[in-house]
Amino acid sequence: MTGKIMPLRERDTSTVQAAADAFLSSPRYANPNTRRGYTGVLGRLLAGLGASRPLAEVSGEELAGLLEQLWGQCAPATWNRNRGAVAAWLSWCAASRLPAPVLPASAERRREHLNATRGVPPGDRPGADSSVLEEQHGRIDGVYSNSQIAMKTGPACCGQRAGREHPQWGLV
Repeated sequence: MTGKIMPLRERDTSTVQAAADAFLSSPRYANPNTRRGYTGVLGRLLAGLGASRPLAEVSGEELAGLLEQLWGQCAPATWNRNRGAVAAWLSWCAASRLPAPVLPASAERRREHLNATRGVPPGDRPGADSSVLEEQHGRIDGVYSNSQIAMKTGPACCGQRAGREHPQWGLV
């Protein structure tokens, strides 16, 4: 049996919307959480660019300006996350041989501030030493009396109603 060989139809990725849809449906972004995050970022970007606009007409400077407009006043971590989603899309477009712009230097990652929050050293963790637990319990008792603790956390913690016996604190 001989048959006619037909070329596969390629996806229409000529518009910004079509390129974004193809990117989001690629196997690399199959995780629903990743897809949801990228969809939110690209959705806002496409609203600013015009979804039906040809991808070849979008410049890197225009993208940088839109990134600045949308997320320029946000924290550096937010800027970097959203810029990273756009950069991943543009990288995918380039790898897929689509006419993708390149983000200019003005849209580079931003330095994130160091967080002063640190983990508890292993020796100070509850359960590591019973004296630590006793010390922490004593601090709590010094701040609240048992009746205050029961009123603040008793009924809400296990669904007990006021006026009923709570398993740990008695009558609440």
